[in-house]
Amino acid sequence: MKKIFYIILITISAIQCTSTNQTNTTVDIPFQSVSYESHIQSIVQNHCLTCHAGKRPSAQLDLSTYENVKAVTEHGPLLKRINDHSNPMPTRGLMPKNERLLFLKWVKNNYKKVADSTTTSQNDYEFTPPSISPVDIQQAHVFDFFNKMQGHWVGKMNLMGENIPWFAFDYRATAPAHIHGLFEGGTIGNLFNAFFMANYKGTETIMVRNGGILNGIYRTSYFVLKTVEEKGDEINYRFVDAYGGEQIMWMELTFNSDQLEMVVHTSRFGTYSKPTKHMVFKGKKQHLELAQTAAKIHNFPSKVVEKTFSSGLPTPQWQEGYTATSGSYMWQDESKSIVELAQLAQDPYPINEIPYLAQMDINIEQTEQTKDQKIIVYLSRSPLTDEQGKVPIEYGYIKQSVMDEVLLFSEIEASNFKYTYLHPGTYYLTAFVDVDNNSSLSKGDITNTSFKVEIQPKSSQTVHIENINVQN
Repeated sequence: MKKIFYIILITISAIQCTSTNQTNTTVDIPFQSVSYESHIQSIVQNHCLTCHAGKRPSAQLDLSTYENVKAVTEHGPLLKRINDHSNPMPTRGLMPKNERLLFLKWVKNNYKKVADSTTTSQNDYEFTPPSISPVDIQQAHVFDFFNKMQGHWVGKMNLMGENIPWFAFDYRATAPAHIHGLFEGGTIGNLFNAFFMANYKGTETIMVRNGGILNGIYRTSYFVLKTVEEKGDEINYRFVDAYGGEQIMWMELTFNSDQLEMVVHTSRFGTYSKPTKHMVFKGKKQHLELAQTAAKIHNFPSKVVEKTFSSGLPTPQWQEGYTATSGSYMWQDESKSIVELAQLAQDPYPINEIPYLAQMDINIEQTEQTKDQKIIVYLSRSPLTDEQGKVPIEYGYIKQSVMDEVLLFSEIEASNFKYTYLHPGTYYLTAFVDVDNNSSLSKGDITNTSFKVEIQPKSSQTVHIENINVQN
């Protein structure tokens, strides 16, 4: 068991809330003070472990241990790649100069693992959270956000510089003033955000619960509505980190008729001197009947406070010596359930309090065709295959109109998997072996025949997926 602080690399400029460029913050750190545990580990975990960890790390490069990071720095291409402007690592762009400089100082200090007891941690600073004035629910266009948000949004995403040509979120009501969407990514983790009416320091407003589990790490972050702007036919809603404000993280959602653009900016919890673009999703609303059915069940939207934070969010308790800068609650322990992780992280709105949603375990039959293979599971609103288990193929891939029926899409690296935060309703399950490893159902992949599953509210059930044996 260890408490997570992997995304915390607190620097003077972030802590003092000034506009000072972070490039200069490491100038006064002598190379003799730089160690893996005090400086390098948090950089690697912050920038690299999304891809370079887990059972199948990208490029077969696991950077989750000191030994591996030391080896690829000393004998591999790590130093070159993190300083390569034309082919950087991470691929979205070079990490801040001060962090790259710390790597060079670490090398000069002979890859020191543990800091001397007399070394002062660069994270031992105070952070004074800003005063956040949320937008009142009674102001123009605020409450209408709930109507605008509901729906099955299908479009494309740019995530950390990588273009993803097809992506979808399924937003449905789970309570009178609570709407939830989820990308259940599979074994590597999930991503959710839920918008709900809250009382934040005496103001009734809209808040966001955002996060998930990534490579066994639990994290939930909270945002509060800061501004609403009308620009012609567009309505823009900006939510900022509910503890650290927009200097730490913020997200914007812009609606124009049935179009949505969702943009997320992050400073990596203070690593950057100001937030930089992390994600852009552009989608069109489809299949509104799913959301309308849920809205009718919950009398959504109604002006009902779902959660009260009368004194603001409780201050997160990160590892000793790491001052919290964000309304984010984190824990890592792969032996614990998601409910236990939420409790250990002191999440103020844990999963067991989230209304209406269900869970589902799936067991995948292991055969010669599926053993040790990457399996992708689609949950869709209608069957994707014909009675023989074949999928309509167009230009070598699943036909676009058929793919647009998909609500959840999950990559599974084991025979068992648990879906969390699942909307009740009717789904069709289709699993396939990703033969060409392109993360999309395409010609040559091996599928089963789509079958129906009914999910009841607050239920937990087990579903077996068998007969993944049809060559497309």
